[in-house]
Amino acid sequence: MSRVPAAAVPALRARVLLSSLIVLLAFCVTACGGGAAVSSGTPTATPVPTVALDAQLAQRTVYAATIGETVSSSGAIVALNAQTGTMKWRYATGGMYGTPVAADGSIYAAPQSDEVIALDASSGAKRWTFTRPDGDRHTGFDGYVAVTNATIYVACDAGSVYALNATDGAQRWHVKPGGVGDHIYAPPAVANGLVYVSSAGVSNTLYALDTATGAVRWKASAPAGFDGRPIATTDMVYVGANDRNLYALDAKTGAVRWRFLAGDVVWSRPAVGNAVVYIGARDQYVYAVSVVDGKLLWKTQTMGTAAVPPIPTGAALTLVGDILYVGAQGGAVYALKAADGTQIWRHDVGAAVDNAPAVVGGAVFVTTEPGAVYALRASDGALGWTATTSDGMIEASPVVGP
Repeated sequence: MSRVPAAAVPALRARVLLSSLIVLLAFCVTACGGGAAVSSGTPTATPVPTVALDAQLAQRTVYAATIGETVSSSGAIVALNAQTGTMKWRYATGGMYGTPVAADGSIYAAPQSDEVIALDASSGAKRWTFTRPDGDRHTGFDGYVAVTNATIYVACDAGSVYALNATDGAQRWHVKPGGVGDHIYAPPAVANGLVYVSSAGVSNTLYALDTATGAVRWKASAPAGFDGRPIATTDMVYVGANDRNLYALDAKTGAVRWRFLAGDVVWSRPAVGNAVVYIGARDQYVYAVSVVDGKLLWKTQTMGTAAVPPIPTGAALTLVGDILYVGAQGGAVYALKAADGTQIWRHDVGAAVDNAPAVVGGAVFVTTEPGAVYALRASDGALGWTATTSDGMIEASPVVGP
């Protein structure tokens, strides 16, 4: 089954708008510079810091992308000081579900405007724009970006994949590996000279494309397709499918090495380390399975009573050393021991966390669906700061860069 059937998109957008209106009333948010392409200096951090975060974070920036669809905004990328949450700049995008990428002094994104954009990371000034010719902001979501070796790979909801020059946005190649009715709801993974792309709808296939040409090198199918975010190592590709299985595929051939059946679909990106694959599933469990044979090593359930989001992911995680940092649909952020899932700390944020945390400089950064960004101390989960935006809901992970 597809993540969001085309017929359901208008209803989804209506629910998003309603939720956003409620958020505006409940949070009494301070506007971040309505309508202007770039603004700076406006504080958006709620003045309730409880601990001081590492001073070196003052030189870093947290980037958050919003969906928009509010009465006052159509979505934006906002840049916040990583130590304090003060806003540095804001760029109006038209809204986006995908997570931006910070690389080489730029922020790359593919919003619902059918564009791929490159922004100056320090100022938010636009460097270049590329228009996706087969995009349509009224039929799905937007685009999903990966950057490597000065090339931007963009998978879009229309089922196409683009390779662009990161310097100027010039197109290197463009392919539509599937057929009419296929969609892509996940960023590609790039490794081994290949671009691994999830898709579902009709073909229900994961594709391995040549990085230089876009030619299909191999493909693998699942009964209901792949809407999960792939992750690739030198040997394997791990990806969640809509049949609730996590697939381990040979990175060079696409042969299925093993499958692990979770309690629900796995849309968030797996993490790999310690000879273990860690996944968060829509049933709100975190699973640890062996990279060798996919056997379950442990699982633990995240908890909470936050409202179920329109597109629930359940749990999403980031592995740093021997600790898993987990954002949970129930409205909490967890630090778990990677060895056995034992809880180290938990911090309640009161709203669904739809994507994986970013962990940098001794801090854990998360975004919540109603449109808030939290900075927590990594050692104990204590609150450093929280900031809210007037630009609508957030489905994307935060990104930390210079």
